[in-house]
Amino acid sequence: MSYAIVPLKPLSLAKGRLSPYLRSEDREGLVLSMLSDVLDAIGKSGVVDECLVISSDDRVLKAAYAKGFRGLMEKPSGNLNETLNYATDWCKSQGAKALLILPGDLPLIKVEDVKRLFSYMQGERGVVLAPCRRRKGTNALLRYPPDIMPTLFGKESFEAHLLKARSLGIHVSVATSEGLSFDIDTIDDLRDLLSSKNECKPLTRSFLEKIFGSTCHES
Repeated sequence: MSYAIVPLKPLSLAKGRLSPYLRSEDREGLVLSMLSDVLDAIGKSGVVDECLVISSDDRVLKAAYAKGFRGLMEKPSGNLNETLNYATDWCKSQGAKALLILPGDLPLIKVEDVKRLFSYMQGERGVVLAPCRRRKGTNALLRYPPDIMPTLFGKESFEAHLLKARSLGIHVSVATSEGLSFDIDTIDDLRDLLSSKNECKPLTRSFLEKIFGSTCHES
């Protein structure tokens, strides 16, 4: 079985670098819209059997339940890697043979992007990575089996994951696409999205049009 995990900060803390430009309710609405589109891509991919959303925010967990997915309360430590290790153990106990970790802020993600990640799997052991567009962060981590290596999310995590896998002798594939690499952290990211000819996913597009006007291209 293949599982997916989508971790998300509390809405009150999400996208803090956009706070000088967007009201808190707009930041929260943007995050929930992107999360919904990411979950739709996972659910429609046909390659993920179970999806788990992790957060300490009840509103995020309710959004997961509304899509028919599971929600898991984040561990009190607030440490992302500790929480992901805990979730990895849970997924493995449920029979997961492969585990995908995706962020909830990929406004251009498509069903094909999720399928592409799994198409890179070779044999019974390996890792598939997708970097952010600046090739610093990790925007997708697919491990098979789920505990083949620890998660190392944080600063420069793409290189950290790549080097760790290689040091353990694990086969690594790197998947790249606009849908997997484009995330939203800064106002420049948002400006690039609004001026891009690439296609926003439906709920993200609808929300951005509500606060900025019809500037986000349709899918």
